[in-house]
Amino acid sequence: MRSSRQPGAAAALADEHGPLPVGAGDPAADITGLRDSLADAMAAIRLAGRDAPVAHIADFRLHQLLATLGVRARTRFALTVLGPLPHQPDWHELRATVLAWAEQGFHLVRTARTLHVHRNTLVYRLRKIERLLGRDLRDHRNALALHLACLVPEANSEPGKRS
Repeated sequence: MRSSRQPGAAAALADEHGPLPVGAGDPAADITGLRDSLADAMAAIRLAGRDAPVAHIADFRLHQLLATLGVRARTRFALTVLGPLPHQPDWHELRATVLAWAEQGFHLVRTARTLHVHRNTLVYRLRKIERLLGRDLRDHRNALALHLACLVPEANSEPGKRS
């Protein structure tokens, strides 16, 4: 069955409205699942921003979960978990380190490669974070809480403006 739109319709829409993002939810088995998949696809577009050509909700599940909390609850959580970290002169570097470390499965060598730093530099940063927080990051609960707290600024920012 052919679409009622002409082949150039997508290009015409893009010319008129700019790049059109695509969101993908999870596969659906029934109407309820289809509704949820559509909601997830729309959330993926919102969370990824308009610059991402294709956004799959699987890449944004943590962001989606944080978005369900109110701004006050997210902010209180982040302030409690991050403690003095945001006041450090190298906060942006420390935050990028935590995010990369979590995205690389808490694997030191892969994280160091991703950040383009020596493994010892990464270890130094993680120890600095542990010292400032007074928490052992080898404890998965501490590492996961820290990762979630580092995602809060993105969740608190306006949709489509990811930091």
